[in-house]
Amino acid sequence: MAMLLWAAQHFDFEEINHVFFVRGHSENESESIHARIEASSKHVNVYTTSQWATVIQGAKRNAPYYKVK
Repeated sequence: MAMLLWAAQHFDFEEINHVFFVRGHSENESESIHARIEASSKHVNVYTTSQWATVIQGAKRNAPYYKVK
C-alpha cells in the first residue's frame, strides 16, 4: 500500500487499478503440466528428489513424455 501511495504522489497518477487473475482462468501452458504431475503424485509417497523425477516422468502417459534433467 505504501508503494502505491508513493507512486501516486510522485508520478501524479489520478488512479491506480489492480488486475488479479481468477484462479484457474489463465492460459499458461505450465499449469496443465503442473496439474498432471500433481494428480499423478496424489496417492504416492515421495521422500527423495529421485522419487520426484520418477513421478514426473510417469505423469504423462502418451509420447512425448516429460524429460527430467
